[in-house]
Amino acid sequence: MGLILFVAELGGGFGHVLRLMPIARAAAAAGHRVAFVVSNPEEAGGFVRAAGFEVMRTPRIPRAPGRAASASGPARTFADLLGAIGFAESRTLASVTAAWDVLLADLQPTAIVCEHSPFLCLATFGGEVPVLVLGYGFILPPPHLPQFPPLWSGPASYDEDRLLELCRRSCAARSRPEPSSLPLLFAGAAHAVTGLDALDPYRDLRDRAAVGPPELAIARAEGPPESDFFAYLLGDASPTLAILDALRSSGLSGQVFVRRGVDAQRRLLHGSRVAWLEQPASPADTLPKVRFIVHHGSMLTSEESLAAGKPQLVVPLYFEHLLTARSLRELGIATVVAASGGQNAISQALSETMAKDALTPRARAVSDDYWKRSSPSPDLPTKLLRLVTHVS
Repeated sequence: MGLILFVAELGGGFGHVLRLMPIARAAAAAGHRVAFVVSNPEEAGGFVRAAGFEVMRTPRIPRAPGRAASASGPARTFADLLGAIGFAESRTLASVTAAWDVLLADLQPTAIVCEHSPFLCLATFGGEVPVLVLGYGFILPPPHLPQFPPLWSGPASYDEDRLLELCRRSCAARSRPEPSSLPLLFAGAAHAVTGLDALDPYRDLRDRAAVGPPELAIARAEGPPESDFFAYLLGDASPTLAILDALRSSGLSGQVFVRRGVDAQRRLLHGSRVAWLEQPASPADTLPKVRFIVHHGSMLTSEESLAAGKPQLVVPLYFEHLLTARSLRELGIATVVAASGGQNAISQALSETMAKDALTPRARAVSDDYWKRSSPSPDLPTKLLRLVTHVS
């Protein structure tokens, strides 16, 4: 048995690592050595080490000169997001793929399992190490399409043909096969959509059904809620202070975990009915006990809240959040507030969310359907692993 790398190249927080963890445990149970390569080992490394696995940092991605895509623009397709992170710069492609080449040559993995790792996918394209590409809808565009489909209105910020040409040159310079399209980079030796169809912006374009999350341990509440809300927020996001102030002023009771929170945010809640958590709360223990969830629109929190059957108040920060929030709102599951809305808009949204108190019949039907599918077969992680390792 050899080394299997589990890679989360982009995205902060814990979501990608937690989504990979069930497959990593299956690999370890089969006798493989497991190591994680993540962009934020200071934050996510604690989860990895607690599970008994090694953790190391992904190669550094130089800051791209273009604007980063956010909830206010400029992304139209996934190509815009690739361009914004550095795929529009030949030097960035060369430096990051070279760094991956060195790391992989040193580690000699027998297989790789990744989420949201486009530079890794380019570095390993046409290589000998099999790569299993996983991810929920947004981060795993359909690899069979000739181009990325539009996700939002407006002009594209980057020329997809130009990005493809730069990727082809990168592969040619390293004597690798050249991709015929950008989506093909995400095919890997195998790939699988590990998210919910209802929140997948590409759901009508897929050539295969999503397999769903490998693991989602959420219980449905059987009694009345113990508090009003749970909030999961980002400390260095511009609307976070306004969200906290609105929660404090509402008089509602709840708990809040602020990733990378600061003292000013903690002090704001002192003496209120809002408890500040120093460590992330267990969703399985927390979500069933509250009336609704406040968050930015990360996929894992959205799915967990949906499975728990809870209304959501979403304040999107990034383009991905905006797409997820749009789907949640269309399903009647979420109230959505623009990040620029300010405290008054957030307070009004809180009142609207409290007035709902429960999901609409349509939203409940979606939640119930997802609830049935959110307890996957116990052997799903092993089945996914077999796609690249043929574990017996």
